[in-house]
Amino acid sequence: MCCQAGVSKLKEAREVVDSLKKKAAQQSQILAEKQREADESMAEITSTIQVNLSLITLFTDIIRQHH
Repeated sequence: MCCQAGVSKLKEAREVVDSLKKKAAQQSQILAEKQREADESMAEITSTIQVNLSLITLFTDIIRQHH
């Protein structure tokens, strides 16, 4: 009896662990996707900032030439 209950508990624990592993794998994939999206957004923001800084420099140079 006691051994049977122990085996049953081990099987239950294995099922819980397997379920948690699957859930963790799914969440890991979602995290990777969100990280890619964040990286793309950061690259776009960086590019926009660089363009804006170039425009500011250009306009500053033009203003200095006319004064």
